[in-house]
Amino acid sequence: MGELYSRPLSLEARTKLTEFLMAYLETLAVSQVDEKAEIAKTKAVECLKTDIDILVFVMVFIILPQASPLIDDFLRKRRTSQEVAQLIITITEKAIKADKSFRPGGSPN
Repeated sequence: MGELYSRPLSLEARTKLTEFLMAYLETLAVSQVDEKAEIAKTKAVECLKTDIDILVFVMVFIILPQASPLIDDFLRKRRTSQEVAQLIITITEKAIKADKSFRPGGSPN
């Protein structure tokens, strides 16, 4: 809690965030809201119950529109939901690191 900005993802938070993103991506592959949407919602709640920094969770949704080529790869079966989820998390972490370095007293570490 002593970090000025955001703490790194713990293994548990990373795992739960990956599971949520995978479930969310699966909802994009169906034409109707179904049980997959409920699974994604449950995974989001499980993720938020970890020590995840809320900024990381919110940043994922800011990154998602920019990740449309990755999402398209998933929908066209060129990448798995797990691959895309992990890439989105990596992009999010890099974006936060870059943003953190520009804040007063911040450093990229």
